[in-house]
Amino acid sequence: MGTSSRSMTEEQIENYHWKLSKAKVRIIDMDARTQSRTFDYLRMLYKSRGLTLNEESFEENLKLKNQNGLYNLQAELLADKNDYSIKVVRFDGTTKASNIVRRNEYGYKCLIVAMQEAFDYCVDVINETKTLFENGIRKDIRLFDTDAFREVWFNACLHNDWKDGTPPAVYLFSDHLEIISTDGLPHNLSKTDFFSGISRPVHDILTRIFIQLGLIEQTGTGFYWSWTNITKKYLLLWIIFYGFLFHIIMS
Repeated sequence: MGTSSRSMTEEQIENYHWKLSKAKVRIIDMDARTQSRTFDYLRMLYKSRGLTLNEESFEENLKLKNQNGLYNLQAELLADKNDYSIKVVRFDGTTKASNIVRRNEYGYKCLIVAMQEAFDYCVDVINETKTLFENGIRKDIRLFDTDAFREVWFNACLHNDWKDGTPPAVYLFSDHLEIISTDGLPHNLSKTDFFSGISRPVHDILTRIFIQLGLIEQTGTGFYWSWTNITKKYLLLWIIFYGFLFHIIMS
């Protein structure tokens, strides 16, 4: 039995090398935009988990400074104040050409706090209960599965390409919601690997912090569970891999 191969296009080759070069630059190596940073939110988050940060060593343990002794991009993301927007935008139709009904801003603060506040709004305010009748039997269902949405949204924030300064966002439409995260898949992770639950963190230290705070699964099975859970229930999920965009649609 023979084998065949197909050459990559020039655009695909450029895309691959671009992502490969970016993968070598880590958020713990890049300087923060400003060096005046405080981390009260981060301390409270650890305390809420029964964990205490050592004042003398927590910046080193959490890799908040780079080799030059300067606060890095990871520190900027986790600081009490930063320049990153985290938005939830609601439209009255099915596309972005529709009118914006509401635009909620949760960013410009510690990423984890902003991420959680955006999640709480989507779950507590947007995720209404629908009543359906099948064969005379009443069924109450939510617009989307809360646990699945949490896993997808938290991972979108964690694995976003923060190096280019574009934050993730949630767009709510009349018939679906979209979660946008930049950078697509890591260069060493295939779509097959992704849907099989294999995890290759883009930001390894930030991933460790998310795990310590109980925000994501350590094994990488969380998104796999979300994927299977969504498709087995009343939601459909499309994951679209553009060149530098990770586009998740739940409807």
